[in-house]
Amino acid sequence: MTIGERIKQTRKKKGMTQKELAEKTGLSIGTVQGYEQGKYNPKRASIEKLVSALNVPVSDLLGEPRPTTPTDHTESRLNQLMEECGELISASARYRRHLHGDRTLNEKYTERKLIADMTEEIADVTLVMSDVRRELGISEEELYGKINEKMKRTEGLL
Repeated sequence: MTIGERIKQTRKKKGMTQKELAEKTGLSIGTVQGYEQGKYNPKRASIEKLVSALNVPVSDLLGEPRPTTPTDHTESRLNQLMEECGELISASARYRRHLHGDRTLNEKYTERKLIADMTEEIADVTLVMSDVRRELGISEEELYGKINEKMKRTEGLL
């Protein structure tokens, strides 16, 4: 099933029209129709608007399987969040090396590309964090607490 088919299926399940979904997301009705018909795929910002309007986790629209138990689900989502944070840290490290004159890096990347990489990673982390918080029904502070617990458990395994 495509993302467009999942958007349509979820919208119908929620009893919404395309017009209502467009109004709730701030997208045009043509855009919503284009997504549902598979003419084009939504970008990250649009996915965030869609999951908020439809009140579903990102994984539902992206077609990712859901873990079977709440504990597995929490652990799985925290793993995904930590992976996204790791990618952000890597992008940040590339940028720092660029700023400090790493010539091999300068040949590979432009400053604009490095900033775009970091911006994309920040968007990924933000999207996953808001999704995890919504799914688990917890505050930002509680989420940070869970991340810290996970990091301590992970460090204990090393």
